[in-house]
Amino acid sequence: MLIKLYFNLIESAKILAAGHIPMVFWHNMANGNQGVQSSFIYS
Repeated sequence: MLIKLYFNLIESAKILAAGHIPMVFWHNMANGNQGVQSSFIYS
């Protein structure tokens, strides 16, 4: 039971990370070097 819950938590974290990382990446691409600094605010 606990192992399954832990596994689901990891999967959820992976999905969230997968959604978050491209957003930061595209934000950086759009804004150049300034985007790198502002991505830390959003993360």
